Amino acid sequence: MTIPVEAGTALVFRTGLSNESGTLNVSSSGTHSGGNVNILGVNVGLFGVQIDASGTNGGGTVRIGGDYQGLGSVPNASHTFVSNNSLINADSLLSGNGGRVIVWGDETNRFYGKISAQGGTHSGDGGFVEVSGKNSLTFNGTVDLSALNGSVGNLLLDPENITIVNGGSAANDGQLLDNTIFASDSSGTLVISERQVETQLVSGNVILQANNNITINDLTDNILGRPFSRTGGS
Repeated sequence: MTIPVEAGTALVFRTGLSNESGTLNVSSSGTHSGGNVNILGVNVGLFGVQIDASGTNGGGTVRIGGDYQGLGSVPNASHTFVSNNSLINADSLLSGNGGRVIVWGDETNRFYGKISAQGGTHSGDGGFVEVSGKNSLTFNGTVDLSALNGSVGNLLLDPENITIVNGGSAANDGQLLDNTIFASDSSGTLVISERQVETQLVSGNVILQANNNITINDLTDNILGRPFSRTGGS
């Protein structure tokens, strides 16, 4: 196992439960890009955490619970939780692209927080964000991948199954499904509302990628906002 320790990296690793609060600041000024943050452990929880990996000429990299699609050299969390008062910034402040933020859980990922990986105000595209639970994902947060003078970035949601339902509310739009933050969810399906998807499309592209199936229920207006990418078993 290789854990990155390059300059500008803030690393928090716990062999068991990693409950974090407070502020981690690896932002940069001058002509630099933002730094790197890795919060890793078997169970990872962010409660009122403020992470800043912004940079003048490019956003940094933040990895919570693992790397892209659970691959790479860093250890993966089994269960990951991000509270609604947690904020992750990986913006480009002037020129350059927004950063890269991964929030991963092998079993469950319950995300209620806010992520911003905006492109620079002068130039640059929005960044890349993945919020995924290999078996189960709850997504009720916000992600801003906008770019004032560039292309918007991409948000990847990648659970076992995805169902998009009609209207403005769904099972995974609201509060915790139970009273235990790191409990397993046997359903393995992200049920998300049409409105939640369309709200996210305002500030970035949405990529829906399921291990098995993506199901879109009958929508009253037969429109799901802007075009989006659909990848899945059926």
